[in-house]
Amino acid sequence: MTSNCTYTIDNIPGPQPSIPFLGTGWIYLPIIGCYSLHNLHEANRDKFYRYGKLCREEIRWKVPYVHVYDPEDINFILSDKDTYPIRPVNEAAVTFRKRHTDKYFTMGLVNTNGKEWHQLRKLVGPLILNPRLVQRYACVQSTICNDFIKLIHGMRQIGRASCRERV
Repeated sequence: MTSNCTYTIDNIPGPQPSIPFLGTGWIYLPIIGCYSLHNLHEANRDKFYRYGKLCREEIRWKVPYVHVYDPEDINFILSDKDTYPIRPVNEAAVTFRKRHTDKYFTMGLVNTNGKEWHQLRKLVGPLILNPRLVQRYACVQSTICNDFIKLIHGMRQIGRASCRERV
């Protein structure tokens, strides 16, 4: 692992409080929560900035779920030699993927266990862990990201202009 810090499951930082039945899952609920199941990417970005490379949630009370945001730590975990590791799923992500079966054919590598996980891991492992293959797509992805950033900046400028017109 990349961190010199030693964590136990109980001292990994994350949202609080954890309440009976919901754990910290309340943070995804409308009105009282600060995150939306429709924008999990934004939720995870915010949790990374708030809590660091590791973030602990309890999707159900007293059932920990740890988000790992550092690529080297993810590689370390995925390199585990156990054939069928058991890891708790992110129920928010599972719910989202079940609602959008037109976009997702599986629950994903992070949210599966057992034989299904092993089959997915065998398929994607050589791709996601191969630096040369990742590098091959870096230029294309960088171009796409830059175009997307320009689009967002343009939309923000339009939004600011329309706000000024209303004032």
